[in-house]
Amino acid sequence: QRHEIPADPNRVAVLARRLGYVSGETFMAVYADRARETRAILERFVAAEGAGHQWIGNLLDPRSDGANGRAHLERLGFKDPAKAREELLHLCNGPEERPFSQHVRRQFAAIAPRLIDALARTPNPDVALLRLERVLSNLRAPTAIYEILKWEPELAGHLVTLAANSDYLSEILVRDPGLFDLLGARGAAGALVSRADLERQLESLSRAYDPAAAPYRLRDGELLRIGLRELLDDVSVVTAGEELTGLAEVCIAYALEQARSSVAERYGAAEGAFVILAMGKLGGREMTYGSDLDLVFVYDARARLPDGVSRIEYYTALASQTIRGLQESTRYGRLYEVDARLRPDGNKGVLAIDGERIEQYYRQEAQAWERLALVKIRAVAGDPTFGRHVERRARELAFALPLDAENLAQMEAIRSKLSAGASERDIKRAQGGLAEVEFAVRFLQLRHAEAYPELQRGDVAGALEVLARHHIAAQRDLDTLSKAYYLFRRIENRIRMMHGRSDSALPESPEACADLAMRLRLDPDLPGLVAEHKARVHELYQRLQGSLLENPRAGG
Repeated sequence: QRHEIPADPNRVAVLARRLGYVSGETFMAVYADRARETRAILERFVAAEGAGHQWIGNLLDPRSDGANGRAHLERLGFKDPAKAREELLHLCNGPEERPFSQHVRRQFAAIAPRLIDALARTPNPDVALLRLERVLSNLRAPTAIYEILKWEPELAGHLVTLAANSDYLSEILVRDPGLFDLLGARGAAGALVSRADLERQLESLSRAYDPAAAPYRLRDGELLRIGLRELLDDVSVVTAGEELTGLAEVCIAYALEQARSSVAERYGAAEGAFVILAMGKLGGREMTYGSDLDLVFVYDARARLPDGVSRIEYYTALASQTIRGLQESTRYGRLYEVDARLRPDGNKGVLAIDGERIEQYYRQEAQAWERLALVKIRAVAGDPTFGRHVERRARELAFALPLDAENLAQMEAIRSKLSAGASERDIKRAQGGLAEVEFAVRFLQLRHAEAYPELQRGDVAGALEVLARHHIAAQRDLDTLSKAYYLFRRIENRIRMMHGRSDSALPESPEACADLAMRLRLDPDLPGLVAEHKARVHELYQRLQGSLLENPRAGG
């Protein structure tokens, strides 16, 4: 973005006509008036704020070279103060074709010191300013936003923190500026929200807005609120994961109810139970930003259906409509990506499964890793009684899995396949990463769940707590697993928060890695820190697997 008027009168005339002026002389007269207004605004600002802010006047005066202001930005840690000044001038004056009024420029001059101070406290002020400029430039009401930032000083820091950490969440704010008040509503935004609260919010939004827009607005608002809790209130990654999971569950239940209505209108109403089961991160209450939904659809084989309709046809239509409601792109956006491949027979099998068939498959046909995946299974929508029954039977099958040589070899083959295709930067699939932490924890759960029923649970964090409480494994080993698990989860969550994608790899560039480390307040040598924990985890994993092979009953 250049802010330099051409010296050539002919080029000025071309520029003027492009901006809607009749001549270069008219344009230059208007420009001179605007520059005088801006200078007057800055002089009044300096007079009000004191000599300590004179550099702001120099920085934002389009008729000066901004040397004093640029020097001050450099002292504050900006690596490219000239570029930073251009961005700030754009925020102050607006785009060339639609320059801001005197009032808007006055508002920005008042908040500029606060914004710049907040930017200087970020790991990379230049990058944070670029992201902040993108957010503020795309807001449709700069006057209102600048006014709010002027009278609520905390908001400037909150907005900068959000922009520095997440393009994904910042984009939500750009799409819906009505959510801007969440930046300041720390009492409301800082409170834990239950599923019942979310359901009430969804119902209220359905009445207040276009009902079709309600789940999208709920999702956007909650993603922003949860992200702010994590960034500003130091909410743990486990708590954030549980809240993201609760949000997804409410959206799934909503999509199912919409699908029921649609399918009943086409086929008629069914009399029978139907449940949606969650697996993966959703099942373990470990959702992150950008996580997809691992879902399995199950119906009661005794269901009574309208004449002429088979159970497979009816419930496949219901599952398909539910998936469509969750992942179809609409003018309001998309709720979630859905992955239904973890069902029996995968993509080769039918989409909706008979409850008796699902038990038969996992008891008689499934490979060891498929049964192990049932550890995380949870009913999240549909008939609660039927859901509890299917969930209980599936979990029993998971925890009855023998840790014999054949099953251990199958699971090791899956783990090896994951790590073989992963780069060293991958903190999930690579050797010693999150996947290996989870395998180790699951081995300990399977070995000791009969003696300690509390271990029959899907969340890794909860399982680690139970293992530690009952001293089931050596404390140093549990420390190794816990420290690596929480570190890797924090890093992965912050990586995914930036762009809203299911990415688990450290950034390639050393600068980006250092930036991520600083935002997480970790050792600047983040790859080295991760490698150290991976090595400890892999050593423990190999030792645990060897112990199980030698003596399955001895466990860890």
